Amino acid sequence: MQKEPPESPETISMLLRLIGRERMASINGWLEMLDFLTVEKSGHSRRLARLTLSLSRNLGWPEEDILRAGAGALLHDIGKIRIPREILQKKGLLDAEERTIIRSHSELGGRILKNHPTFDRLGLLVEQHHERWDGSGYPLGLSGKDIEKEALLIGLVDSYDAMTDQRHYNHPRTPEEALKEISRLSGTAYEPEMATLLSRMAPGEIRTVLSGDPETGEQEFLEALFRQDLSLECLPGEDLQEIGNVGSKKRNG
Repeated sequence: MQKEPPESPETISMLLRLIGRERMASINGWLEMLDFLTVEKSGHSRRLARLTLSLSRNLGWPEEDILRAGAGALLHDIGKIRIPREILQKKGLLDAEERTIIRSHSELGGRILKNHPTFDRLGLLVEQHHERWDGSGYPLGLSGKDIEKEALLIGLVDSYDAMTDQRHYNHPRTPEEALKEISRLSGTAYEPEMATLLSRMAPGEIRTVLSGDPETGEQEFLEALFRQDLSLECLPGEDLQEIGNVGSKKRNG
């Protein structure tokens, strides 16, 4: 039987699937490394990506913006690989100097990604995800529409997860309490339309999205992401290799 030519659509499709699996392995290793390093409940970046994906779709954003927001959510904490572990895992409150260091993760993450042309826009989202609608955020104190809309959404979802997550330094709020707080801060810390959309979701609906129910389309989102020029092969080689190795060791040991 004659072999199909290497440029056939079927062959290209197969290669894309293989490449996608390789990239999935890389990001899985990176996410496991962050779970190991930080005090956030396991799966923090994945939860953010799931809820960001759901909200951005409900906001009616174009598919390209949805993908970019989801990718930014997955990568939002990448700068923490440059933060000393003793600060990331400290039990109790951070002092002023430690807070300054931990806050630098958004700038560090942005710098890592902006060093690579493919990731320049994602670097901007990572850098800005702690900026706030009223200008009270960091690192630049941007406000309103000077902040990328995807960064505003990532920051909102990150706040919700932080409020409801059990960490060394806080007592978690119930989903109802967190949603009430987000509603209260709509138009100040958070962009009004986004905050209203999230605050009106039922806690059970949010739990379903965060748990990775197949109906949320997370896998389809990730596969679409890895077919874009947002591909993770452009991440710094030494960081990605080190993270992947640690993730593998963690799984095996």
